Amino acid sequence: MEAKCFEANKTSLELLHQIRDLNQVLDQYEAQTNSMKEQIHEAVSKHVAESQTLQTYIVDLKTRILQYTPVKGDPLDLCLADFINNHPNRKKLKI
Repeated sequence: MEAKCFEANKTSLELLHQIRDLNQVLDQYEAQTNSMKEQIHEAVSKHVAESQTLQTYIVDLKTRILQYTPVKGDPLDLCLADFINNHPNRKKLKI
């Protein structure tokens, strides 16, 4: 009877050690995951700020550049506006 009790206690102790070891591994993974989450959050925040700055810069540039506005409903004028507004060297056009 004592031998069975000893074996049961020994098995219980081994299981407790395994549970402790698994909890330590789980804590390590949780710490790594939290660190990765923080890094991702920082990177996303940085890129969002850069994107907003670039959008503001684009809007500012577009307001500085005159755009040819075509007459509504005129397909030829629409093509002309597209050509003028998207030409790589607008100074060369002498407009």
